[in-house]
Amino acid sequence: MKIGVLGLLFYFVCSFVFADQEDLVRIKGSDTMVNLEKKLSWRFMEKHPDVNIAVRGGGSDVGFAALLDERCEIVDSSRRIEQKEIFRAKEKGFEPKEYTIALDGLVIAVNINNQVSSLTVEEIKAIFTGNIANWRDVGGRDAKIRVVSRELGSGTYAFFREHILADADFSKDAIVLSSNQDIVDEIIADKDAIGYCGMGFLSNKFKAVKVAKDEQSEYVSPTKDNVKNSKYPICRPLFMYTKGEPVWHVGYFLNYIMSEEGQKVIEKAGFVPIS
Repeated sequence: MKIGVLGLLFYFVCSFVFADQEDLVRIKGSDTMVNLEKKLSWRFMEKHPDVNIAVRGGGSDVGFAALLDERCEIVDSSRRIEQKEIFRAKEKGFEPKEYTIALDGLVIAVNINNQVSSLTVEEIKAIFTGNIANWRDVGGRDAKIRVVSRELGSGTYAFFREHILADADFSKDAIVLSSNQDIVDEIIADKDAIGYCGMGFLSNKFKAVKVAKDEQSEYVSPTKDNVKNSKYPICRPLFMYTKGEPVWHVGYFLNYIMSEEGQKVIEKAGFVPIS
């Protein structure tokens, strides 16, 4: 979505009036998006050295809390804003503005030496809730499954729990880690672990399991084409939120992200561009 003409006009007027002012855009939120956001901000700052963009992760919940407390200008979120957050924003006198900047496939990750290469959504749910606890029950070796998950404040956690677990609780034995990279590192180190991460963290150091909606459906890999065409069963949009209509450098940065160049940066970072 492009920023309005009035917003850009305001930006250029302010650029002239405050030519010597060094501006800071603070971005907080989704750990899935933090590396992507850093790449986008670096490219933008190369073109606009008068702008400083500070990017911090911590989870989608952290981002929305920061926006409500005026501690950031942009929220990165791997989940859609909740009604309670919209209500709190309106109490503070503003309405959050939503932008979909990319698509993501949530990767089901196992160790590179794991014999299991494909799972149905129902099997994934059973594993992460603890109803399937041994790899032999899904075609693997006789060994206890070690479930690895994100923490409560993560948008990825919220998406996975809602769309895969149908709001059921995770296994009581699940190992809770604070970032996508921590989960990937655990999977690489532990041959019996299973976790989930954004497709921007894909590498040849672990195995991305093929996923089918059910036993009668095709098993599909989390590739860009399969996410773009919605063939992969665990797809989601990635969002950015601002405090009302974005102006000044915030609006200009969002326009850059939605431009052809910005969308190419998104694709190179391992996610799926939307335009």
